[in-house]
Amino acid sequence: MSPTPILVAPTVRYDIAATARLTQKASLKRPVEITCWSYDDQHAYHPDARSIKYYYPPEIGTSLSKGFETFQKLDDSADEHLDSFLKAIESLERAKGQKLDAEIIAYRGMMTKVCFVIE
Repeated sequence: MSPTPILVAPTVRYDIAATARLTQKASLKRPVEITCWSYDDQHAYHPDARSIKYYYPPEIGTSLSKGFETFQKLDDSADEHLDSFLKAIESLERAKGQKLDAEIIAYRGMMTKVCFVIE
């Protein structure tokens, strides 16, 4: 019979001053839309809202295959969202003549991707 190993847990010490900083309240502001961009039918970038559409839920009994034969699949091998995002910010800064005063800037879905990578 082999001897049972004895396990010793390491001692962990926390800096009290460091944990005190975590109790401070952060000032959070409601997100605000500062600019937008859109893509046309040929997936060309436009620094405006010309192609923004609204979602209308289908009526009960609607055929979900309607329009499938005319659907055009985009080549999504290159992720152009970050490039367009930066173009939109650059256009906004040029129009205002000054740098954007913001601490965090994100487009819809970006923070979800960032948080997924961190986990």
